[in-house]
Amino acid sequence: MVLHKILLKMTKQILKELEEIERENKIRILYAVESGSKAWGIASKDSDNDVRFVFVRSRDEYLDLDKKPDVIDIDKHLPKRDYVGFDIYKFLHMARTSNPQVVEWIVSPIVYINKFKMFKEVKDEVCNNFNPIALFHHYKSMCKSNYVKYLKSGNLVTYKKYLYAMRGVLNAIWVLHHNTVPPVIFPNTINEINPITKKGDFLNVAEVKEIVPNWILKKVSDIIYLKTQGKEKDIIENIVHIDQYIESFLKSNEEPTPRKRFNIRVFDEFLKANLED
Repeated sequence: MVLHKILLKMTKQILKELEEIERENKIRILYAVESGSKAWGIASKDSDNDVRFVFVRSRDEYLDLDKKPDVIDIDKHLPKRDYVGFDIYKFLHMARTSNPQVVEWIVSPIVYINKFKMFKEVKDEVCNNFNPIALFHHYKSMCKSNYVKYLKSGNLVTYKKYLYAMRGVLNAIWVLHHNTVPPVIFPNTINEINPITKKGDFLNVAEVKEIVPNWILKKVSDIIYLKTQGKEKDIIENIVHIDQYIESFLKSNEEPTPRKRFNIRVFDEFLKANLED
């Protein structure tokens, strides 16, 4: 009950601050979601709110010769909250290229504002016809950058860096083997990445296809628990077996197969519907 009240209070504050952003920047916010560790289900008590939003300007402003900024980055030193917004044109251009950042916004489990018209149509298009190669290489690159810069180099070996590297690994493997958008909530990825299939004709007998070794998944779950307990920045020794697994993944040349392209007309219709005053 106490946690519910805290979350409700935080949400009200975020909505109030989004209204202030609208007034100060003369925009309309049509969509606002949580991104980062809170959306991923791996937040600690000290984790920030990473709020991402999509905005539109008036039709007259879009017709001005001098283009207005298509990104609004709010730096007001707000305690534990970070706001970044994309103009609807930028948002849709990125969605059409299966930009993983925007894809995660579209499927975020924490939505503060959704005034989009035709949102379901665009969400379905993005989730059903995304480019798996784009998502795969994004998550593989996320893994590599965290592993090489912090873990392999020994510069900053922490549970948090291991978690970010392994989120990259497991999300990339999810795209490779499931050919769908990975769950935003990371524990769901861990729990569901190894599919359970029926064995023979016996409905009560099943087998698990071990795409990722269970000991890896157990270790990542343990690290999530440690992060939620505030130990994410503890300096630790390298976890040798995890390092070996990451190295093996990064050396692999396997990648998903492409799929059909987006129906661009859906994005055009979405844009027109949401530009109406």
